[in-house]
Amino acid sequence: METKYKIATAAIAIGVAMCGYAYFAEAHAADLGGNCCSDLEERIAELEATTARKGNRKVSVVVAGQINKALFYYDADDFDLGSDTHVIENGASETFVAITGAAQFRPGWTAGYSLEIGQGQTGIALDLGLSGLDGGVATDNDVYTRQSFAFVKSDDLGTVSLGLQSMATDDLSQQNVARTGAASKRLTAQPIGGVSLSILGIELIDVPLEPFNGRKANSVKYTSPTWQGFAASAAWSSDDDSWDAALTYVGEQAGFQIVGAVGYYDDKNNDIVESLGNLGILPEIGSTTLTVNGGVKHVATGLFAQGTWARLDFDVPGNNTETDAYHGQAGIEARFFNVGQTTLYGEYSEWSDLDLKFYGVGLNQQLGDAVDAYVLLRRYELDGGDIDTALGGMRVRF
Repeated sequence: METKYKIATAAIAIGVAMCGYAYFAEAHAADLGGNCCSDLEERIAELEATTARKGNRKVSVVVAGQINKALFYYDADDFDLGSDTHVIENGASETFVAITGAAQFRPGWTAGYSLEIGQGQTGIALDLGLSGLDGGVATDNDVYTRQSFAFVKSDDLGTVSLGLQSMATDDLSQQNVARTGAASKRLTAQPIGGVSLSILGIELIDVPLEPFNGRKANSVKYTSPTWQGFAASAAWSSDDDSWDAALTYVGEQAGFQIVGAVGYYDDKNNDIVESLGNLGILPEIGSTTLTVNGGVKHVATGLFAQGTWARLDFDVPGNNTETDAYHGQAGIEARFFNVGQTTLYGEYSEWSDLDLKFYGVGLNQQLGDAVDAYVLLRRYELDGGDIDTALGGMRVRF
């Protein structure tokens, strides 16, 4: 009798527990919309598509960017600038933070925005024979708006963007097949940066030494979809009615990684002489630039070569003046250490009619997926003397 009583009591307890569990499960499923599993999958998908929960839940927000800091030594005794060591912003691949948002408003169509905030520039003041000219390294750590634009993108038709942004030919030389871009930016004198002229302590000019590399401007730009590795783009700037167009390629053929680009830029008011024009030294001068960039790397061995050539034509009233430049790099990139790819390279650049050439050797060590540590040794040869530089730093991307 006692055994039967215990069995009956246990059966009642199990029955109550099962009823309670069924009631709880039914109530919980009702809270989730009736089908807990399918609703949970929908909510997970929504969370994956919505990376920012502030404001409109349908707009994804991505924060990215990079920090690039370096220790820079120069010896410019030939120009009476002495020698010194500075912690600088490396303008070869500048520091910035980018906030990008996008929302799909119909299948295959996306609208969004991008805002980039940059920090700082570094330059060497060159003695151009002006009375009272100061010399040395000038570092500007001011925060500035690098890009700010809105866009509409169609998977089939391409992207139209409007605002402050890179025009079609901006930084075509930064197409690389190897990790050299953290320290060296082709067709520029970076990391020396801009030319800063100051008379009696008053800064007059700060022009980046990038006459061949396009620019960022308030513009409208169209970028085509990528087809077989090819993409085309064109832009028009409202600042001065300038326009440009470019065709790029990225792909792999027969075991070789290949990049290529060609661009044409019609600049109605060239930045190189704009500041001098503001001082009344030169009139407003336009220019056109043709740029060709290419690179190839043997994937199996890591051997690579890449380079950029550009021709700049100044539209001087009564006389047209042209100058060209090229910048080549070659080396090897392989995983010698477990931490990441190691890139060893040599480089040579010459600006034919500007009487400037430089050559150097560089090392870039990848540390994981986000960090590049680098060393770059260079000699710049200008009319009248040489400048020797040593650069060591780190770029961290996030």
